[in-house]
Amino acid sequence: MDGSEKDINESFVPISLSSALLAPINSIFEAQIHSARAFLNFILQMGFRHQPSPDEIEKSEKWKDFDKKREEARNRIKELFREREQNEGFLPSDKVAEMKTLNAEYGDLYHQNIEFIDQTGNEFLLSIPNLALLPIKPLAISEADFSYEFEVSSENTEYKQMGAVYKEPEEEKERPWFLIKEPRSLRGRFAPRKEESSQASIKIQVKVGSTEMPFGLEKLMVHLTSNMEVIDKKDE
Repeated sequence: MDGSEKDINESFVPISLSSALLAPINSIFEAQIHSARAFLNFILQMGFRHQPSPDEIEKSEKWKDFDKKREEARNRIKELFREREQNEGFLPSDKVAEMKTLNAEYGDLYHQNIEFIDQTGNEFLLSIPNLALLPIKPLAISEADFSYEFEVSSENTEYKQMGAVYKEPEEEKERPWFLIKEPRSLRGRFAPRKEESSQASIKIQVKVGSTEMPFGLEKLMVHLTSNMEVIDKKDE
């Protein structure tokens, strides 16, 4: 063993066996969290319109103009809802089309607006939410295996298993049966594999696959897909 390897080995602080087991498991959980955040970021960026902050609105004329138009659109939609309530739930088709158009252009969801003309010559606007057009399938770690060599160097005799209820030392003999008396904590380090190099290593195999869509997102997708808007533009 050369000097560099000796220095590396001497710099390692012994760890408990439980810590060695939990380290790769914790890394897998962290990977799952990152995957979930990336998936949520994808949904928000592709499906939902950016909500500018007050600072962005103040500094950008584009956002200032959009915020003004969006506020006007929301106020107009509220007026149409009030008119609908006053007319006992009825609203003329041209005003319904106006409400749908305003919601597609200034609502929270991104829409793809497609203009087409039917066989009778009427012009329509097909408004489809972006999320209803995207292939959405979350990914997750479906299987993970890891293995390594652990070299035991010492036992921590001061390690004690605490019960659910505190008791005085003289009452320790009355501890519940499921608690091990004077357990030991094995301490050591990751050891090099005999068939491999002299450096310690952990062998990890991870399989990533598609998983089921979250229930809330599935309900949202069903709602969006079944509510694609066909807007009649004849009264425009």
